[in-house]
Amino acid sequence: MTSRTIIDINADIGEGWNDAALVPFVDSVNIACGGHTGDEASMRTALELAARHSLRAGAHPSYPDQASFGRLPMTMAHDTFCAVIGAQITALSTLAKSGGVTLTHVKPHGALYHALYIDASLARAFTSLIPKLLAVVTMPGGALAASCADAGIPVWFEGYADRGYTKTGGLAPRGTPGSLITDPELAAQQALSLANGKPFPAMDGGQAALPRLNTICIHSDTPGAAAIAKAVAHALRRKSP
Repeated sequence: MTSRTIIDINADIGEGWNDAALVPFVDSVNIACGGHTGDEASMRTALELAARHSLRAGAHPSYPDQASFGRLPMTMAHDTFCAVIGAQITALSTLAKSGGVTLTHVKPHGALYHALYIDASLARAFTSLIPKLLAVVTMPGGALAASCADAGIPVWFEGYADRGYTKTGGLAPRGTPGSLITDPELAAQQALSLANGKPFPAMDGGQAALPRLNTICIHSDTPGAAAIAKAVAHALRRKSP
């Protein structure tokens, strides 16, 4: 939680979108580091933005899948997985250190994010790659949170302002009707409910509810992301109801 909002707001950046318009409304950023997209130049630019706006900065590693933006499942041997994901985290960490930026967290991207939620073995492999003192961002519950708890790694539990949920509390699969929220006011309403642990409308009817969260995400590639972030930041400056 920061002085600006009643809950942290995070965004995935360095992915080729208009980050400069988005970052004034968030508290933390997750920087693409070469898996689904990103290179040295984009990482440096994202780190400079984070420093300029006094934001917490973290690594946003992914399956090595730029063709599908890291959103398709992959099967990788353990050693290959550790080498590939570890290299992404190290690449950003090295650039951050050279630029005087202290990283605070790691948030997996896309299909990797969801695989780590359900696959305990993969979660343990991922957890072994987390540098000391960094937190991990993930959804409440799940294999990654359990692995972090076993390893003594702090966890930031995350919800989404711009994604639809089912009534069971899970994210609706991308591409299904209602899975992406592009109306800033609807996103702000959902963010406020998430921030206060209140039920909110589910895309498949009824209500969804999540436990108390530490951070709420807005994707930089969601259409109108900056307007959504502005509306969410405004809503979360209000006191809890």
